[in-house]
Amino acid sequence: MADLRHQDQNELENKATQLRSLLSICFGVGHQAFDGIGDANREGIMWLAYSLAEDIERIVEGGNHD
Repeated sequence: MADLRHQDQNELENKATQLRSLLSICFGVGHQAFDGIGDANREGIMWLAYSLAEDIERIVEGGNHD
Protein backbone atom coordinates (compact mmCIF):
# COMPACT_ATOMS: atom_id res chain seq x y z
CA MET A 1 0.00 0.00 0.00
CA ALA A 2 2.99 2.31 0.36
CA ASP A 3 3.15 2.47 -3.46
CA LEU A 4 -0.20 4.24 -3.75
CA ARG A 5 -0.05 7.67 -5.31
CA HIS A 6 -1.20 10.55 -3.11
CA GLN A 7 -4.41 10.92 -5.15
CA ASP A 8 -5.14 7.20 -4.84
CA GLN A 9 -4.44 7.31 -1.11
CA ASN A 10 -6.92 10.17 -0.70
CA GLU A 11 -9.52 8.37 -2.77
CA LEU A 12 -8.97 5.18 -0.78
CA GLU A 13 -9.40 7.04 2.51
CA ASN A 14 -12.56 8.76 1.23
CA LYS A 15 -14.15 5.54 0.02
CA ALA A 16 -13.24 3.70 3.22
CA THR A 17 -14.86 6.51 5.25
CA GLN A 18 -17.97 6.37 3.05
CA LEU A 19 -18.19 2.59 3.44
CA ARG A 20 -17.70 2.75 7.20
CA SER A 21 -20.43 5.41 7.52
CA LEU A 22 -22.80 3.48 5.29
CA LEU A 23 -22.31 0.24 7.20
CA SER A 24 -22.77 1.97 10.56
CA ILE A 25 -26.53 1.91 9.96
CA CYS A 26 -26.53 -1.86 9.39
CA PHE A 27 -25.58 -2.96 12.91
CA GLY A 28 -25.40 -1.72 16.48
CA VAL A 29 -27.58 1.29 17.26
CA GLY A 30 -28.22 1.97 13.57
CA HIS A 31 -29.66 -1.44 12.79
CA GLN A 32 -33.15 -0.41 13.90
CA ALA A 33 -33.31 2.23 11.16
CA PHE A 34 -31.89 -0.24 8.65
CA ASP A 35 -34.46 -2.86 9.61
CA GLY A 36 -37.29 -0.37 9.06
CA ILE A 37 -36.48 0.91 5.57
CA GLY A 38 -37.85 -2.00 3.55
CA ASP A 39 -36.32 -4.76 1.47
CA ALA A 40 -35.66 -2.70 -1.67
CA ASN A 41 -33.81 0.02 0.24
CA ARG A 42 -31.81 -2.52 2.27
CA GLU A 43 -30.82 -4.25 -0.97
CA GLY A 44 -29.79 -0.91 -2.47
CA ILE A 45 -27.66 -0.05 0.55
CA MET A 46 -25.92 -3.41 0.48
CA TRP A 47 -25.32 -3.03 -3.28
CA LEU A 48 -23.78 0.39 -2.63
CA ALA A 49 -21.57 -1.05 0.14
CA TYR A 50 -20.44 -3.84 -2.18
CA SER A 51 -19.67 -1.34 -4.92
CA LEU A 52 -17.59 0.80 -2.53
CA ALA A 53 -15.71 -2.30 -1.38
CA GLU A 54 -14.95 -3.17 -5.02
CA ASP A 55 -13.67 0.38 -5.61
CA ILE A 56 -11.42 0.12 -2.56
CA GLU A 57 -10.06 -3.22 -3.73
CA ARG A 58 -9.38 -1.84 -7.22
CA ILE A 59 -7.50 1.16 -5.79
CA VAL A 60 -5.40 -1.04 -3.49
CA GLU A 61 -4.58 -3.36 -6.38
CA GLY A 62 -3.63 -0.41 -8.57
CA GLY A 63 -6.21 -1.09 -11.27
CA ASN A 64 -8.48 1.24 -13.15
CA HIS A 65 -10.97 3.18 -11.11
CA ASP A 66 -13.36 6.08 -11.68
